[in-house]
Amino acid sequence: MVLITFNSLLLVGLYTANEASFSPNASTSDLVSPGVHNIWICEVGSQTLNGTFEEFMTTLTDSTVNNIHVFNLKFGTQVNLN
Repeated sequence: MVLITFNSLLLVGLYTANEASFSPNASTSDLVSPGVHNIWICEVGSQTLNGTFEEFMTTLTDSTVNNIHVFNLKFGTQVNLN
């Protein structure tokens, strides 16, 4: 899971089924995850809704994705983290 904060107000958490890392290319800051079969889940929050970055990070790292067959997800599918 990758957790990002922008100016301490916008909080973004990204989950990918395969390991993710920032591109080694120094001219870009792309986040990449190898593999043909992969999925990305993005959780966006704010300090108002989710508290501090540390609280947001704890909530997301404690979350699980249940009863979802990853390969059956289609573009636009809503996934709730428990």
